[in-house]
Formats: sequence, structure tokens, C-alpha cells
Amino acid sequence: MDIPNSDLLLGITEFSIGLAGFSGIVAALAHRTGSWVQVDKYRIGNLLYSGLTPGFLAFIALGLLANIEQPATVWKFSSGLLALVLAYGMFVTIYGRRKLPREERKLISIRVFTIQRAIALIAFIFQLLSMAGLFADYLFSIFYFGLIAQLFIATVQFTRIIFVRPKTNRAPIKANMEEVN
Repeated sequence: MDIPNSDLLLGITEFSIGLAGFSGIVAALAHRTGSWVQVDKYRIGNLLYSGLTPGFLAFIALGLLANIEQPATVWKFSSGLLALVLAYGMFVTIYGRRKLPREERKLISIRVFTIQRAIALIAFIFQLLSMAGLFADYLFSIFYFGLIAQLFIATVQFTRIIFVRPKTNRAPIKANMEEVN
């Protein structure tokens, strides 16, 4: 089965938007009292960055593909943009983790953090090699799997936001049943 590149990129965009939407819902439900701890701000910011940028990059690639006759040029340029996004994301996550208070930093598993950064670094290296013209027969595939790597990182972050929660000193919210009925 041969799936056109544009369909794959549209799928990336749809997944990216869906992930960001669910992230917003989870963030709203988790913080009904309005108090955010720094680790949650850090994780939500990283999640939105990792989740939304593949969608935007896929849209950019689709626009370029519609206006540039040589697909190889589009994939090289798109790989260059993705390399910039990955490099910036690695810098922000590493720097942001260091700025977290020690107690909150413990919620960021060093193992998961390292694996995510390693995936981003591998994707970054492949984007640079692709941009340089190596792997000429696989330019789209390398760009596509770079986007997938970014979405994988976002999905892991989403899962950890749901299941690895900071302990807070707030009392649980109790519903007044008379108001509900």
C-alpha cells in the first residue's frame, strides 16, 4: 500500500492537534484550584512544544511541497527546520529542568529525561545528515520519523503528567451535594 507523503503529514498534524487539545483538558482538570507548581508549568510547556511543533512543521512542509517542484529541496529544508526545533527543545528542557526546585526536579525521572533527550539527539543528527544531502533516497522518511520522534516524546510527557503528579498541601475539593441536585 502506497500512502502519499501529504496524507502522512496530515496525519501528523491531526495527532499533534489532538494531543495538544487533550493536554489542555488534563491541565485544566488537574489545576481547578488555580495553583500551579513549577514542575507542572515546565512539563506542560514541554508537552505543548513537543506536541505542537510537529504539526506546524508538517503544515510548512505541505505548503512548500505545493509550491516547490523539487521534493528533495522541500525535505532538506524541512529537515533543517526540524533540526532547529529539536536543538531548541533540547536546550530549553535541559535548562528548564536545572531551574526547577530540587524537590520538584525529582518528579522528572532522570532515566525518562535522558531517554527522551537521546531520542531528540538522534533525530537531530539524522535531520542534519538529511539536510546535508546524505541518505538522498530517504529524505522524506528521515523528516517523517523526526516528527514521529517529537510526537513520541510529547506522548510520554502527556502520560507522565497524568500519572506522575506532584504532592500538594491542598485539601481535595469536596462537592456540596445540595448544590449539585
